[in-house]
Amino acid sequence: MTKARYAFIARNAFQAHGMASLCRAVAGVMICRPKLAAELQDLDVLTWRWPWSFLDGRYVVLVMHGSFSGAMALRKTKIAMIQYGYAKEPYNFGAWRAAADLILAYGPYAAQKFASFAPVREVGHPSANFVTDNWRPPATFDAGQRLRVLYAPTWGDLSSVDRASESIIALAEHHDVSVKLHHNTLAKEAVRVGRFEQHPALMARDAQPLIAAILDHDVVISDNSGAIFDAILCQRPVVLLDGDPDLMARAEKSDPHSLEIAQRDAIGVQASPETLRAAIETAAGPDYAPAIGPDMLFARVADPVAEMAAALADLADGKITGTQMQSYASRALRKSARQKRTLLWLCFALGAISLLATLS
Repeated sequence: MTKARYAFIARNAFQAHGMASLCRAVAGVMICRPKLAAELQDLDVLTWRWPWSFLDGRYVVLVMHGSFSGAMALRKTKIAMIQYGYAKEPYNFGAWRAAADLILAYGPYAAQKFASFAPVREVGHPSANFVTDNWRPPATFDAGQRLRVLYAPTWGDLSSVDRASESIIALAEHHDVSVKLHHNTLAKEAVRVGRFEQHPALMARDAQPLIAAILDHDVVISDNSGAIFDAILCQRPVVLLDGDPDLMARAEKSDPHSLEIAQRDAIGVQASPETLRAAIETAAGPDYAPAIGPDMLFARVADPVAEMAAALADLADGKITGTQMQSYASRALRKSARQKRTLLWLCFALGAISLLATLS
């Protein structure tokens, strides 16, 4: 295995490809499951087969998108977390962020939320330069014109696929519609995938990265997905399919404080499946402008990946330290994680002893 200061933890392809540019920039190692390694042939990859304790002290900084209880129990390796979206605030800005020694935030809104838990650097969105290099103005709607419309829903209980799929398919009579399903829908929700499989032309974008797909369209339809905020980054108008407010408030990863719920009207045009066509044409009209735009969410940085790399270097070199309250929160969370890990190993050991006693 190649020696490196930085290791990146990727649980799925979405995380791996989202961190790939930064991993290359800092000559890091991507740690992932064996089946994902084949997709990352241009990176130094370590297929993950060991317990988390194997990584402790092996790298100066461990970089991740999500929460990993094993990583939070590490003592010698520092933890850097990268923001990966804005939707579903109870998860994105949850207390588990206190395990980080540094959080890389897209912009001022997120940085303010993260600051309660750990040191923060505003680094911009990692795809910002791709957006700049490939950006084109979206079409403005005129009567009779066909718009390029992308449907990018979330998955799970908050997905709009079950109630909106027929309207999305019917919309293709009036506009050029593409469907970009959530990666977890493709992997775990075969029934929802099946709603569109008989219309293969709509699914042609599934192999394309989300940001690239958004830039190829004039309007984005979503529900509670992080695609909402990727569309804002790409300066594309958004149509938000309405949902059950009680369900949204009860969802494990969402609540009434989440930006996509609390300020839904400021983000895009709300619609039901029945009013979808009119909402799209309103959002693409010459007079529509959302109240929340890129400047609130994304820092203006010349090179976000370079900013991220510089922040990781500062963390590795000991130039970033937390406040008193941040250190208290981190200490408590990591202690809890270590206690849970110890309890898990104890249960495993007792089970093994019991099994051996039974066999003997």
